[in-house]
Amino acid sequence: MRSEVEQVILILERIKERLQNGRTAFWAGVDNEGEVILKINLFIHDLREGRKEVLNDISLCFAPTGLFQELSISGGWADEFLLWSEEFDLLVNRLSAEDKMISVKKAAAKIGKMAMGTIAMGCLALAVLTTYLWYSRGRLVYNENYRAMDENGVMFDSDGIVIYGFLSICFWSLGIVISVIYLKK
Repeated sequence: MRSEVEQVILILERIKERLQNGRTAFWAGVDNEGEVILKINLFIHDLREGRKEVLNDISLCFAPTGLFQELSISGGWADEFLLWSEEFDLLVNRLSAEDKMISVKKAAAKIGKMAMGTIAMGCLALAVLTTYLWYSRGRLVYNENYRAMDENGVMFDSDGIVIYGFLSICFWSLGIVISVIYLKK
Protein backbone atom coordinates (compact mmCIF):
# COMPACT_ATOMS: atom_id res chain seq x y z
CA MET A 1 0.00 0.00 0.00
CA ARG A 2 1.27 3.45 -0.87
CA SER A 3 1.96 6.09 1.74
CA GLU A 4 -0.12 9.25 1.86
CA VAL A 5 2.75 11.27 0.38
CA GLU A 6 3.10 8.80 -2.50
CA GLN A 7 -0.64 9.06 -3.14
CA VAL A 8 -0.44 12.87 -3.22
CA ILE A 9 2.40 12.57 -5.73
CA LEU A 10 0.24 10.23 -7.82
CA ILE A 11 -2.57 12.80 -7.89
CA LEU A 12 -0.10 15.50 -8.96
CA GLU A 13 1.19 13.18 -11.68
CA ARG A 14 -2.38 12.71 -12.95
CA ILE A 15 -2.91 16.47 -13.12
CA LYS A 16 0.42 16.90 -14.90
CA GLU A 17 -0.55 14.20 -17.40
CA ARG A 18 -3.88 15.95 -18.08
CA LEU A 19 -2.08 19.22 -18.68
CA GLN A 20 0.40 17.60 -21.08
CA ASN A 21 -2.26 15.74 -23.06
CA GLY A 22 -5.22 18.12 -22.99
CA ARG A 23 -6.27 21.46 -24.29
CA THR A 24 -6.32 24.00 -21.55
CA ALA A 25 -7.10 27.67 -21.95
CA PHE A 26 -4.68 29.72 -19.90
CA TRP A 27 -5.60 32.98 -18.28
CA ALA A 28 -3.60 35.92 -17.00
CA GLY A 29 -1.00 34.81 -14.49
CA VAL A 30 -0.16 31.56 -16.29
CA ASP A 31 1.33 31.87 -19.74
CA ASN A 32 1.43 28.17 -20.64
CA GLU A 33 1.15 24.69 -19.29
CA GLY A 34 4.95 24.53 -18.95
CA GLU A 35 4.82 26.89 -15.97
CA VAL A 36 2.22 24.76 -14.22
CA ILE A 37 4.05 21.51 -15.02
CA LEU A 38 7.26 23.03 -13.64
CA LYS A 39 5.39 24.02 -10.47
CA ILE A 40 3.97 20.49 -10.14
CA ASN A 41 7.44 18.98 -10.66
CA LEU A 42 8.79 21.21 -7.88
CA PHE A 43 5.96 20.09 -5.58
CA ILE A 44 6.74 16.44 -6.33
CA HIS A 45 10.46 16.98 -5.76
CA ASP A 46 9.83 18.66 -2.40
CA LEU A 47 7.49 15.86 -1.30
CA ARG A 48 10.02 13.20 -2.25
CA GLU A 49 12.64 15.11 -0.24
CA GLY A 50 10.34 14.90 2.80
CA ARG A 51 9.32 18.56 2.89
CA LYS A 52 5.70 18.19 3.99
CA GLU A 53 5.32 21.94 4.47
CA VAL A 54 4.85 22.19 0.69
CA LEU A 55 1.40 20.65 1.24
CA ASN A 56 0.15 24.12 2.22
CA ASP A 57 1.11 25.49 -1.21
CA ILE A 58 -0.37 22.47 -2.95
CA SER A 59 -3.59 22.92 -0.96
CA LEU A 60 -3.94 26.42 -2.37
CA CYS A 61 -3.78 24.99 -5.88
CA PHE A 62 -6.55 22.50 -4.99
CA ALA A 63 -8.75 25.14 -3.33
CA PRO A 64 -11.98 26.33 -5.01
CA THR A 65 -11.01 28.77 -7.76
CA GLY A 66 -7.43 27.65 -7.25
CA LEU A 67 -4.99 26.96 -10.05
CA PHE A 68 -5.85 23.28 -10.56
CA GLN A 69 -9.60 23.78 -10.45
CA GLU A 70 -9.47 26.60 -12.98
CA LEU A 71 -7.30 24.52 -15.30
CA SER A 72 -9.58 21.50 -14.95
CA ILE A 73 -12.67 23.56 -15.81
CA SER A 74 -11.04 25.13 -18.85
CA GLY A 75 -9.61 21.76 -19.93
CA GLY A 76 -12.87 19.84 -19.57
CA TRP A 77 -11.74 17.47 -16.82
CA ALA A 78 -13.40 19.16 -13.84
CA ASP A 79 -15.27 16.01 -12.75
CA GLU A 80 -12.04 14.03 -12.47
CA PHE A 81 -10.41 16.91 -10.66
CA LEU A 82 -13.18 17.02 -8.04
CA LEU A 83 -12.53 13.35 -7.24
CA TRP A 84 -8.80 13.95 -7.01
CA SER A 85 -9.41 17.03 -4.89
CA GLU A 86 -11.50 15.05 -2.40
CA GLU A 87 -8.85 12.34 -2.25
CA PHE A 88 -6.16 14.99 -1.75
CA ASP A 89 -8.09 16.56 1.15
CA LEU A 90 -8.41 13.17 2.87
CA LEU A 91 -4.71 12.48 2.45
CA VAL A 92 -3.68 15.88 3.80
CA ASN A 93 -5.95 15.39 6.82
CA ARG A 94 -4.34 12.01 7.52
CA LEU A 95 -0.86 13.48 7.19
CA SER A 96 -1.78 16.29 9.59
CA ALA A 97 -3.13 13.76 12.09
CA GLU A 98 0.11 11.74 11.84
CA ASP A 99 2.21 14.86 12.47
CA LYS A 100 0.09 15.72 15.52
CA MET A 101 0.43 12.16 16.84
CA ILE A 102 4.21 12.31 16.44
CA SER A 103 4.26 15.60 18.38
CA VAL A 104 2.16 14.06 21.15
CA LYS A 105 4.47 11.03 21.36
CA LYS A 106 7.54 13.26 21.58
CA ALA A 107 5.93 15.32 24.35
CA ALA A 108 4.95 12.16 26.24
CA ALA A 109 8.50 10.80 25.96
CA LYS A 110 9.90 14.07 27.28
CA ILE A 111 7.47 14.06 30.21
CA GLY A 112 8.33 10.42 30.91
CA LYS A 113 12.02 11.23 30.95
CA MET A 114 11.45 14.15 33.32
CA ALA A 115 9.36 11.93 35.60
CA MET A 116 12.05 9.26 35.60
CA GLY A 117 14.65 11.85 36.58
CA THR A 118 12.43 13.08 39.39
CA ILE A 119 11.88 9.53 40.67
CA ALA A 120 15.62 8.84 40.54
CA MET A 121 16.37 12.00 42.52
CA GLY A 122 13.66 11.08 45.06
CA CYS A 123 15.11 7.60 45.51
CA LEU A 124 18.60 8.97 45.98
CA ALA A 125 17.33 11.52 48.52
CA LEU A 126 15.58 8.76 50.46
CA ALA A 127 18.76 6.70 50.23
CA VAL A 128 20.75 9.52 51.84
CA LEU A 129 18.15 9.93 54.57
CA THR A 130 17.93 6.22 55.41
CA THR A 131 21.72 5.91 55.29
CA TYR A 132 21.98 8.75 57.80
CA LEU A 133 19.40 7.10 60.06
CA TRP A 134 21.15 3.76 59.73
CA TYR A 135 24.51 5.35 60.55
CA SER A 136 23.17 7.38 63.47
CA ARG A 137 21.41 4.33 64.95
CA GLY A 138 24.54 2.27 64.42
CA ARG A 139 26.43 4.54 66.85
CA LEU A 140 24.13 3.54 69.67
CA VAL A 141 25.54 1.85 72.75
CA TYR A 142 24.24 -1.59 73.63
CA ASN A 143 23.53 -2.62 77.22
CA GLU A 144 23.97 -6.06 78.75
CA ASN A 145 20.61 -7.22 77.28
CA TYR A 146 21.70 -6.16 73.79
CA ARG A 147 19.22 -3.32 73.74
CA ALA A 148 20.24 -0.21 71.85
CA MET A 149 20.49 2.98 73.90
CA ASP A 150 21.60 6.46 73.02
CA GLU A 151 24.08 8.39 75.13
CA ASN A 152 21.22 9.49 77.44
CA GLY A 153 20.17 5.92 78.16
CA VAL A 154 17.01 6.07 75.99
CA MET A 155 16.16 2.63 74.60
CA PHE A 156 15.75 1.96 70.87
CA ASP A 157 14.45 -1.04 69.05
CA SER A 158 17.43 -2.68 67.33
CA ASP A 159 15.13 -3.97 64.58
CA GLY A 160 14.90 -0.36 63.39
CA ILE A 161 18.60 -0.42 62.63
CA VAL A 162 18.15 -3.41 60.34
CA ILE A 163 15.14 -1.83 58.63
CA TYR A 164 17.02 1.43 58.01
CA GLY A 165 19.93 -0.52 56.57
CA PHE A 166 17.67 -2.52 54.30
CA LEU A 167 15.78 0.59 53.12
CA SER A 168 19.04 2.42 52.55
CA ILE A 169 20.39 -0.35 50.32
CA CYS A 170 17.08 -0.56 48.42
CA PHE A 171 16.85 3.19 47.78
CA TRP A 172 20.49 3.46 46.72
CA SER A 173 20.07 0.54 44.32
CA LEU A 174 16.80 1.82 42.90
CA GLY A 175 18.11 5.36 42.55
CA ILE A 176 21.25 4.21 40.74
CA VAL A 177 19.35 1.88 38.38
CA ILE A 178 16.81 4.56 37.47
CA SER A 179 19.60 7.13 37.01
CA VAL A 180 21.46 4.82 34.62
CA ILE A 181 18.27 4.21 32.61
CA TYR A 182 17.54 7.95 32.63
CA LEU A 183 21.01 8.81 31.36
CA LYS A 184 20.87 6.23 28.56
CA LYS A 185 17.73 7.78 27.03
